[in-house]
Amino acid sequence: MVARGVSASSVDVIARQAGCQRAAVYTYFGSKEGLALAVLEESIGRWAHAAAVETSGGTAHPADEGWERMLVEVWSGLRENDPGRERLAAMLDQARAGLVGASANRRTARIQAVLELIQGFGETEAAGPVAASRTEPASAVPGITGRGSPTIKEVAERAGVSFKSVSRVMNDHPHVTAELRAKVESAMRELGYAPNAAARTLRSASSPTVGLVIDDSEAFPYASDIIRGAQDAATGLGKVLVITYVDDAPGSREQILDHLRQWQVEGVAYASPHHQVIDTTELLPFSPLVLVNCVPSVPGPAFAVPGERDAGYMATKVLLEAGHSRIGLISGPPEFPASHLRREGYLAALAEANIRPDPALQLTGDWWQEGGAVAARELMRLPHPPTGIFAMNDWMAMGVYDELRSAGLRIPEDISVVGFDNREVVAAHMRPRLTTVALPYYEMGRWAIEALHHRNTVGGQFSCNMVVRDSVAQMVTS
Repeated sequence: MVARGVSASSVDVIARQAGCQRAAVYTYFGSKEGLALAVLEESIGRWAHAAAVETSGGTAHPADEGWERMLVEVWSGLRENDPGRERLAAMLDQARAGLVGASANRRTARIQAVLELIQGFGETEAAGPVAASRTEPASAVPGITGRGSPTIKEVAERAGVSFKSVSRVMNDHPHVTAELRAKVESAMRELGYAPNAAARTLRSASSPTVGLVIDDSEAFPYASDIIRGAQDAATGLGKVLVITYVDDAPGSREQILDHLRQWQVEGVAYASPHHQVIDTTELLPFSPLVLVNCVPSVPGPAFAVPGERDAGYMATKVLLEAGHSRIGLISGPPEFPASHLRREGYLAALAEANIRPDPALQLTGDWWQEGGAVAARELMRLPHPPTGIFAMNDWMAMGVYDELRSAGLRIPEDISVVGFDNREVVAAHMRPRLTTVALPYYEMGRWAIEALHHRNTVGGQFSCNMVVRDSVAQMVTS
């Protein structure tokens, strides 16, 4: 048995040197089969040890209930010709022998429960000595039945079918009849049985869980739109969305990524607060991986970014169509691709209108309100100030509003303003309400989860939309 080229003996060595369980090593290397067998081996080994040395005292380990159900479902999902079934069968036989060999006076309810559980895996009745050794009815066994978490065996009894038949229904066997499926599903509903999602993950080639990593949430006011789109897509595809956040704290990123590996997520969508180029080196162990609002430093993962250049063109065009020819531009910091791309759109719109760009009208801000105010002050001090201003985000547009009001100017009667981002809590509540560009965060979030599901390797640019409100007025020519 191997895990991406790593032998079982190598896994043992790695686990010993790292001081971790073998299951953690298999998780890291992404071996579903190895992880399943390691988990089951550990569980069965603990049960057998408890029977031999009587350390359990008949009391369930806190994690046992979940592992027991997982054991049943992983085993039921293994076909006769599946890799690992022979080894797993040998492990079960060894555990059965150890449990049956326990003397009657040391045969606790816990041992009886495990015996009954393992007994069902063979899909045949157990040998006489095992059946004869029972001292309590199954309903009295703590942690197995009568615990509010029904087993497959109980579903089979309620439906009046075999253990194997329930297994086939749960695993979507192609030869299950509609009548059998109806019986089993009815019994599951009556008992309140819910299949163990972790077990399904272990025995399948993919997980129903996808991860969404939000980078620097404090600087990411639009994360909720990405999350909403991702959640809608995940719900539609029948998947569970695991949302995590990373920040600049030491070890934050490594810890989050390690947690996602342990979850065995189907794939990861990584969302950046700014349209930027990122190093994906530490993200590459995840496959598939998609990026939202950022691009990789080297070709590889699919990505989704806003169509920044076209958006800059649209924002400028709104002012041009209102008759403005001297349009001030307040860019973001030069290290961000968005700043350059939006400026390219601004220049393209001016060129289309046969307007020569004036460098004095093009200033650089810092994405914040004060930076917008400082730039607006400088623009209005020009011998020929602009009649319209395009600020590259709504925060800087707020600063423009502050400065223009301080100078006694009215918006839009004296000067028109266009923002960018359409941050609703800002743009829709400014007075006058701000005309701005809406970024496609919802659409990109939705695309990310669908791309993970369909294994898309192609992303690209998503169109932005103009949101026309009240901050732009038609120029009045004398």
